[in-house]
Amino acid sequence: MVNYYIGKTPPRKEIEYWSNGSIPWVSISDLIDYGSVTKTKEYVNDFAAKNTFKERISKAGTLLMSFKLTVGKVSILGMDAFHNEAIISIYPFVDTDKIVTQYLFNVLPLISKAGDTKSAIKGKTLNSSSLDSLLIPLPPLMEQKRISDKIQKLTPLLKKYDIVDQEIIKHNNNFPKILKKSILQEAIQGKLVPQNPSDEPASVLLERIREEKQRLIKEGKIKKDKNESIIYRRDNSHYEKRCSTEVCIDAEIPFEIPENWCWCRASSLGKMIRGRGIKRAEITDQGCPCIRYGEIYTAYEISFIDTISFIPASLDKDCLHFTSGDVVFTLTGENKVDIAKTIAFLGDGQIAAGGDLAFWTHHEMNPLYLVYYMASPYCIDLKCKAATGNIIVHISTTKVGDFLIPVPPLAEQERIISAIERLFAIASAL
Repeated sequence: MVNYYIGKTPPRKEIEYWSNGSIPWVSISDLIDYGSVTKTKEYVNDFAAKNTFKERISKAGTLLMSFKLTVGKVSILGMDAFHNEAIISIYPFVDTDKIVTQYLFNVLPLISKAGDTKSAIKGKTLNSSSLDSLLIPLPPLMEQKRISDKIQKLTPLLKKYDIVDQEIIKHNNNFPKILKKSILQEAIQGKLVPQNPSDEPASVLLERIREEKQRLIKEGKIKKDKNESIIYRRDNSHYEKRCSTEVCIDAEIPFEIPENWCWCRASSLGKMIRGRGIKRAEITDQGCPCIRYGEIYTAYEISFIDTISFIPASLDKDCLHFTSGDVVFTLTGENKVDIAKTIAFLGDGQIAAGGDLAFWTHHEMNPLYLVYYMASPYCIDLKCKAATGNIIVHISTTKVGDFLIPVPPLAEQERIISAIERLFAIASAL
């Protein structure tokens, strides 16, 4: 039915074949799948044409097919060219008005993949024997034309279908992640679980937190916040008092929250303390537990009870430590979406905090609620706006402390966390 010619590659190290090349030389990377080759990355010269190819050039309109590594990739030559030994030029014995060429152009990709391929270093390959043995279904000439015409008519529709199909696959792959973000957003807006009128209001919780902070300040355990914030509602508006200044912050309030919830600045919940640098070379297999900022991205998810890193006691005594119930977040990262990734420590004892991370202590909140808040779409948007840098992204405890947090009653925080964990398990199984 056809004759074919296997191409060649002139000696790579001999410049006389390639210098001042002006004749196109086609490699597999130049093939346009189901298209026309109109340009190549490399060119050979007249010396190569004469000595390597013996002047046997493939003419424009010739059907090319790859048969090594990428088997069955077909293109039509848009110009006269040579090609390498992984490609064949195909010449039908009889080809009235290029009908057979067009037919083979459509069917060879499927037929060639059914051939007797052998494993190669970078993929599959056919050889001369398997090429000769390829069985090609051969309809009458005019039926070949009708088949090609029909395929040509259907191809644009198939391309549209493929685009939609790829979008569906992408959407399905991303759906669990998107669903989890939606769950978190519903959670911090008070829409995930029903409110219980018998719950202690969030305002009482915040008052208790303020009293605890005053006690710690008097004992010298934390420093006084010079711009302590108190947010309250009056006349259907939100006001914030810092020192003796009162301002309306309605423009900052992003959404409505339930009646027994409250808004507050993150800095009003306990204290955020930046860690001290722990070098990679100082990490040991055992000793005093510690955590470095990069590990939060690679080794921990939502919470942890044990660390994977340790330092000698001689270094630990000079470190800053967090304890059970504290949450830890990064101050440095590779992008703004993931900056300030937060995890909760639910274990026992104390952990040394490395540099470029901060721990949030004495917050009196359910630590997992703070972790989920920091991962919510609302907070991610705040982090993206507050973070600086592109290649290396930074955020400060001052900027995080300025974030507005919707605070539910403590009992509702427990119910929210239970609901999130249950729904996350369902989302992960989709």
